[in-house]
Amino acid sequence: MTVKDGFQLCDTVKNDEWTSHIPIVLLTARAAVSDRISGLRRGADGEPMRI
Repeated sequence: MTVKDGFQLCDTVKNDEWTSHIPIVLLTARAAVSDRISGLRRGADGEPMRI
């Protein structure tokens, strides 16, 4: 995506009352724990990580 990254899109969708009910799963190459936590904090749906 050229205008927004996945985290920004997740913010936009989850903070709009018309679209906040839509489940979001982020598929990304970012594998760091901090990136996973960032996605969940921004509203992405997912299960807790098991390390």
